[in-house]
Amino acid sequence: MADAVTIAPANRRIFTLRHFQTTQFVAYDMDTFAALGDDPAFPSIKTDHAQIVRWGRYGIAFTNSTDIFGPLSLYIGKSTLVP
Repeated sequence: MADAVTIAPANRRIFTLRHFQTTQFVAYDMDTFAALGDDPAFPSIKTDHAQIVRWGRYGIAFTNSTDIFGPLSLYIGKSTLVP
């Protein structure tokens, strides 16, 4: 189960962020729902109550309300799964 989901209609992709022992960023094909791959982008960050958005050309950004840095943090990352 995903902790956060965002859709990129122009690229026909669905992106999820989930945490189970490590945090993984996962991309799915919007038409077939097939997993296109995963990226352990932020391995030590819990994603409880996360909100994720597409950020820039190749990236994602998400907020988190429960992590080691405090009550609310913003993370910006880059992944090869974002076309």
